[in-house]
Amino acid sequence: MLAKMSKSKVIVWGDCILDRYWFGQTSRISPEAPVPIVNVDNENYRLGGAANVAMNLASLGMDVTFVSAIGDDANGKIIKELLEKSNISFSGLKIKDFKTITKLRIYSYGQQMIRADFEDSNFRIEKEAIYDHIKSLFPENHFLVISDYDKGCINSSQEVINEAKKHGLKVITDPKGKSYEKYRGTNYITPNMKEFTDFVGSFDCEDKLHKALKIFLENINSDGIILTMSEKGILFYDKDHYHQVPADVKEDVYDVTGAGDVVVACFVRSLSEGKSPLDSVKIANKVAGISVGHIGNYVAKKEDMVLDD
Repeated sequence: MLAKMSKSKVIVWGDCILDRYWFGQTSRISPEAPVPIVNVDNENYRLGGAANVAMNLASLGMDVTFVSAIGDDANGKIIKELLEKSNISFSGLKIKDFKTITKLRIYSYGQQMIRADFEDSNFRIEKEAIYDHIKSLFPENHFLVISDYDKGCINSSQEVINEAKKHGLKVITDPKGKSYEKYRGTNYITPNMKEFTDFVGSFDCEDKLHKALKIFLENINSDGIILTMSEKGILFYDKDHYHQVPADVKEDVYDVTGAGDVVVACFVRSLSEGKSPLDSVKIANKVAGISVGHIGNYVAKKEDMVLDD
């Protein structure tokens, strides 16, 4: 058993993304093409992808070690600076010929005009580069969060999950892709509806959805599935019961970016405080409702995680 600490320690392993935002005003159409001209007057940088999960966990008071890959470039340097400002320990790889994954979003009057992605779609991290390294971190941690954006950083995940559980870590996975085999054995998995149908196929009624959840959970050998369903909230299945948690949105929905990351972070933080999985799902659902009322990735706060009476 791990010794008791003042706050639980968590490893976040996944694809690191730098989110760049340009903001400006639009008043005319370009003479070169039928597109609006945005006069950019403000820009900022935010942690995205798995780094957003790490930032949320750190904001909620957890001791976070982040394992990922960044490039030896200007955007990689910005990511390291943002991680440091958020009190997140970076224990990943800086790869010379790798281009740091970056997403540029241009906004005008609160509306996203376009997004440009900068990434190497063929990148896949080598097993030898990550397995022994991440395994060495297990004795000092309580949780492992796998945040898979299918950008190449998640490799040999089955071996990592098995080794983490041998060390007593709880494993929570936010999946991506067409195959769930690589997540077998994770304690909890948090797909959205699109990701879940990618795994199991489509269904046309609630009974078939429940049956699909049951079969999926048996096949993946997990304790529970947290299915995020956008405006329908979260459906939590824990082998014995189906718990429908209605969406808790008190503001207009501006941006769903990062809402899934908020769910993962708040669920893990609540578990670390000794709350039940169901109560942890309810808290995560509440904070996700807050997050969609903001443009860009919302960073959860401790005061958000109080359930209304």
